[in-house]
Amino acid sequence: MTAKPAFELRGVMLDLGRITERRSYYEALLPRLAEWGYNLLHLHLIDDQRCALVFPSRPELATPGAFTPEEMRRFVALAARHGIAVMPEIECLGHAALITSHPRYRHLGEQVDHQWGFNAICPSHPETREIIADLLRDTAAIFPHPVIHVGLDEVEFGKCPRCRRSFGAGSEAWQRFAAHSAWVHGTVRKLGRRPAMWADHVVHEPRIMKNFRRDVLMFNWQYIAEYESPKAALLLDAGFETVACPATVCYGTRIAPNAMNLANLRNTVARSLPQRRRGKGLSGLVNTVWCPWRYLPGAIDYGLALFGHLATAGGEDPRFAERFARGFYGMADGRQAGAALAALFGGGIEQRLHDRTMKGVCREEPFTAEDRRQLALLAGQLGPVLAELRAARRAVRRNRERYGDVIISAEALLAVARYGAAGRRKSAAKGVAALFRRALEAWGRDRHADDSLRFGEGRHGEVQSLLWALRKLR
Repeated sequence: MTAKPAFELRGVMLDLGRITERRSYYEALLPRLAEWGYNLLHLHLIDDQRCALVFPSRPELATPGAFTPEEMRRFVALAARHGIAVMPEIECLGHAALITSHPRYRHLGEQVDHQWGFNAICPSHPETREIIADLLRDTAAIFPHPVIHVGLDEVEFGKCPRCRRSFGAGSEAWQRFAAHSAWVHGTVRKLGRRPAMWADHVVHEPRIMKNFRRDVLMFNWQYIAEYESPKAALLLDAGFETVACPATVCYGTRIAPNAMNLANLRNTVARSLPQRRRGKGLSGLVNTVWCPWRYLPGAIDYGLALFGHLATAGGEDPRFAERFARGFYGMADGRQAGAALAALFGGGIEQRLHDRTMKGVCREEPFTAEDRRQLALLAGQLGPVLAELRAARRAVRRNRERYGDVIISAEALLAVARYGAAGRRKSAAKGVAALFRRALEAWGRDRHADDSLRFGEGRHGEVQSLLWALRKLR
């Protein structure tokens, strides 16, 4: 008899609003997700860089590679055949630069300090509500899922004179956020759907809660290694059903998922188990995978599979890595590759150390002798891991290209570590030109190659991609 999964909802969020992959990528992913235990695919469809769906009412927002409504309907039906529901997410306040940079809608953009890349579409302008209502109506017509996620994360308001008139000169940002969010929720309800949102602003400013009905499904994202369950408890105690959201890839990821990411996955599951209950409890988990420019597609398979296993079993099989190597890569004996995979993703380069290495400074802290020492230790660890991964390649019988992505990622991490350990001398990073060509080829397998160049430089300050690092080391 099959044991009941630890969590009823076991989802993964894909970031189509940053890079929209080829159709074949998403279609091939579905059976893998089902095998790994997932039953929900959360599609983040629009962000500052991309709009991955052609909205019939606003087709001018669609970017290259966007799904047509019929293509998306076919994809949703295909996912259902694999036992996976598809939930759409439409950003309805922040992360709106794609909309407000369009010539027709530039007048709707809040004038803000873009140091951290956050923004907002003006919540007081009547045209804003027209646009959002159109997008939500189209979304409801395309997706049968009972929940529509409306984003509402990482909003930064500007000094909008219209908002000062509408809300009063003395109004606080949280009041503006709460009023607009409540309107968005109501618009979703009128479409016969349940609203969901990211909970970061609500957790930061609990007074927002008084404006919301308790049917709003709260997605509590936390990406630090030490996941803090009291933040979810704040939402649960207020009467909101909540979903806990860690990340296989987030702002702290460089080149491949690392120790912080895997600790975040493990701790989120472990600390969410006591908060499970039906109704107004913690009903599930969603593994978020942000910013596809940070990694090659095959580099995230291990993290996706690990979280699916954790969310289903409620704990980790000590032989998970070995069994993953045997199952996903078709190896007769997965011990060698499993140990190497666990070591690769259980290490990695911490975000700020990576950025100091590549730029010479990060958040005003310069690259130091201590950084060189850490990177020298890391290079010494990565060398044997890479050798093990290469040796095990002979035994790969399935998903060879995706295993190749893991090796390229390990080579890139080692090149960065050696570069830093040698005092940031390019001569220490040997063979990087050839490695860059291989990485670009792997990138183009599931993506349009020009995305590597567009996002490598980072219109929004995102310059930490694998391809950017390799270009700089050539």
